[in-house]
Order: sequence, then structure tokens, then C-alpha cells
Amino acid sequence: MSTAPARVRGRASNVSVGLFVATLLLGFAALRVLELAPPAAPVDPEPELAAGDGIVRSAWSATLDLGGARVRARLVPLHDEAVLQSFRAGALRAHFALATGEPWRLVLALEPGSAAPLSVSSVRVHGADGTEMRPLRELVPAPANGDPLWTLFGAALAPLEDGVERPILLWGPPPADGARLELAGEPGSASVGLRRGDPAPAESRSFAGEPLAVETLPSPEDEVALLRSELLHERALRAEREQDFREFHRLIDEIPRLGSAAVAPQEHAATESEEERAQREAAEAARARADEMGRALSVLMRFEGLRGMDLLESGTLLDGAIGPVVFRCLDERGLLAGSVNARRLRLEGSRAAHTLTLVLEDGYESRGGERVPFATGSRRIVLPDVDPGPWFESCPELFEGFALASPEDDGAWDLDALRRELNRLLALDSENGWYRLHSLGGVRASALLDVQLEELDASGRLRRRIFSDRMFLGVEDASVVLELEDSALVRGSEKQAFRDGRYRIVLPGAAREDWHRALLPGLSDPPPRKGEPPAAGQEPVPDR
Repeated sequence: MSTAPARVRGRASNVSVGLFVATLLLGFAALRVLELAPPAAPVDPEPELAAGDGIVRSAWSATLDLGGARVRARLVPLHDEAVLQSFRAGALRAHFALATGEPWRLVLALEPGSAAPLSVSSVRVHGADGTEMRPLRELVPAPANGDPLWTLFGAALAPLEDGVERPILLWGPPPADGARLELAGEPGSASVGLRRGDPAPAESRSFAGEPLAVETLPSPEDEVALLRSELLHERALRAEREQDFREFHRLIDEIPRLGSAAVAPQEHAATESEEERAQREAAEAARARADEMGRALSVLMRFEGLRGMDLLESGTLLDGAIGPVVFRCLDERGLLAGSVNARRLRLEGSRAAHTLTLVLEDGYESRGGERVPFATGSRRIVLPDVDPGPWFESCPELFEGFALASPEDDGAWDLDALRRELNRLLALDSENGWYRLHSLGGVRASALLDVQLEELDASGRLRRRIFSDRMFLGVEDASVVLELEDSALVRGSEKQAFRDGRYRIVLPGAAREDWHRALLPGLSDPPPRKGEPPAAGQEPVPDR
């Protein structure tokens, strides 16, 4: 009983060993077979479709005249993706049994302002190699039972309207250089060459008419921002030009004067005569005095608030003036705006009117590169409410007939009596208005000093005031004349200096006999003082 199981276990172990050996032999044989077998051909990967493979990715455009209307045309592939364009071409070719070719979108539109509507009956694209593109409706007849694809792609081209794009599907090979577009309709036919270009970034896939793309105008906010940036740029340029202008004049000022640096004093003494030396010294002195007055004028102008003009060049001293002078004009921001050039500069002042006037003669104003001469040959710049005394102290040569110190009354006339007598005579002729002497500062010889006249209308209302440093009385022909010097007129809050500082008032209705009988400066001798015998023809002064 004990030997049988042992024999069974021995046979089982032998079978297991045999199966293991057999498995090893089969595996070794399989590996050997694979090694000895000829190498298999490599499996080709699925070919990739390169972008634009077999498709021309450019667009074509053209503009042509058709019956007096301007038509814009744009020819692009049906799809802007190469894979989708290739798939759609194969699908349409199989569905409609078409010849070799691809679908293309032709978009037509009228230019703004062209006559509308415009009917187009025939569309062709002729290639330079003899190929042709035609509408799908001409290649495939309309199916009897209806076809959605033919309804979409084979629809007839609608009439062209102003501002609307009309697409139509064409079938054919891609166009090449030299292709031409041919349109025919009721107005006639036209043909034009297509120009290659880049397609629009996002072509519409719709085959319905769409509004023509119109260039949008910038918003007011964008325009304001653009204008502000341009203004800042211009301001920077003007500041740079002004800095260059200042640097230029600084360099000019550093150049030595010709008479003093070009030739040494020893050489002058040996080469010039006494007369030439005297002329040179006089010219140098005149230039030096003009420079000195120019610096004083610049300070006084700034002190009085005249900051819109800056004196750059004072020239030399002339007879009652300096020149030629150059002023730099500045705007309200202190930036350079132009210049004023004049051959002569002189001054006029009035103590009574408290006014100073700068008189520029024979010159021009330059703004924006354009020279504009003075309209009347001179330009007067009036500074109201300015005491001319400091100006006279610094530049007495620029004043003509102007005394610094106010002339004192010589005491020969009774000022109150004289003022009453003048007012009586001035009021004799009041039909159209009259003048009234408001104040009188004094009398010296025949001149009435620091005079203020008031002009009244017929009803006695004040029209204007006239201030004058000196007034002279005179009789010419049948009229009485009042001559005023260094005068200014004030009407309301406006003050205006008279041209050349002189003003004449003619009284044509005044009785000359009354003026001659009266005792007035310039028309008669002064009345005698108290206790003095009267002159011949004069009445004695009554005691007061």
C-alpha cells in the first residue's frame, strides 16, 4: 500500500520537469524564428496635410467700372483652413459630380456713391493658363426634388446695392498670376486683372448680403486725447526752440564789439586819424548808452507788468531814439510766440494822464515765420496808470519835449480866476456840447500846466476826459484852438494816448472878440499884481 503513492509522486514530478523544459524550448525556437525572419517594411505614418497644400492661401482683389458704377471684388477660398477647404472640396465634388477644382468665394460690392442697384448676370475668372472659374449654378442644374446645398451655393447673385456685400460661389482651379475677372450685366461688361494680396483676417462664412464694412471714426474722447498729446509735443518743441533762441543770443552777446576787439588800441592810434577816432569813440559811446538804456527799459517793463515783450537788442543811440531794436514776444505761458523788430524806439509820457507810451517806428512783427509790417508805419504800446518819472530818469534821451520835474507855476496868473474865465468862455457855445476845465495845475509863460478837460454833451452829461501836461491857447482864422501836448483821452475805464502825444480842439463857434478881450495866457499879458499899475490897455485889478 505504501509503494503506490510514491510511484505516483515520482511520475508527477517527471511530467512537471518535462513541461518546463518543453516551454523553454518553444520560447527559444520562437525567438530564433523572429531573428531569422526578414525585417518587415516600416509602416508609413498617416500623411499630414500641410497648411495650404494644394490651395493658394492668398486672396485676389480688383476694382472695375461697370456701367458707370465702381465695383470692388474680392476672391478668397471658401474656407480659411486648409483641411476644411480640402474636405469641403471633396464633398462638393462627390455630391454634384464636379470636375477637378475647389470652391471659391467671390464678394462684390459697390463703392460708396455709385449708382444702385446694379444687376450682374455673368461672372467669370479666366486664368492665364486657360483655366476658368464659373458659378456653381452654371455647372450643376437645379435638382428637381430640391437640394439644400444647391439652394445655398447655387443661388443667383442678387443686384448690387450701395453699402452691401454680395457673395457668390465659384468652382474651379486656384487662380494664378495674370488671372482676370469678367463681369457682365444690364449696363454692359467689363474685365480687369486680379491683384494678389493677403486675405482678410476673418472672412464671413455667410452667403447672405452683409453691410459693407465702413471705417469707424474715432470717438470724441480719443480725438481729445490725440490733440492733447500733439499739444504737449508742440509745447516741448516750442520750449526747445526758445532755449535754442536764448542760447543763440547769449552767444551773440559774448562776441566782442567790432570796434574794440578787432583792432588793438595801439593799432588804432597808428592807423586812424583824429576825426576817425572821434567818430569811433562817439559810435562806441552811443552803443554803450543804448545798451544801458536797453537794460533799464527791460527792468521797467517787467516792473510795470509788460511781460509779453522782452527787449533783446537795443541797437545804438539815435536822435531822440534808440535802434534798431528787437523784442521777443511771449505768450501767457511764457513761451516764445514771435518777435517785433523796429528801426527806432522812442517814449512819450504824460504826468497829468499818468500814462507812458512806447513808440516803435518803421518795423514789422514776425509770427509763425510770417512778417507783417506795421499798418501805419509805427506801433504805439500804451501803458496806462504808469508814472513816467522813473522812465525819464533812466532814459531822458528817448523823450521829446518832456521835462522830468513838474514845471512850477510862475505866479503871474490867478489860477482860480483863470479857470473861471476859461469855463465862462467855453460855455458860450453849448448848442452841441461844450468843454469844461476841471483842474489847472499852474501856468508858466503861455503854457497851462497839468490840465484836465471834461467834454460834455448838450444835456450836460460827461462824454470823456482829456488829460494834458501842457495846453496852449490860440486863434486861427475864425476859430479858437486848444493845443494839448503829452495828452491822453479817458472814456469810461479805457485810456488812450493820442498819436505823437498831441491833440487839437477846434472851437469854430467861439467868438474871437470875447477871447481877445479876456486876459488869457498866450492871448494877452498877465494881469498886474495887487498894488501895481495896470499895463497900457488893461483895467486895474479890483480889490478882493
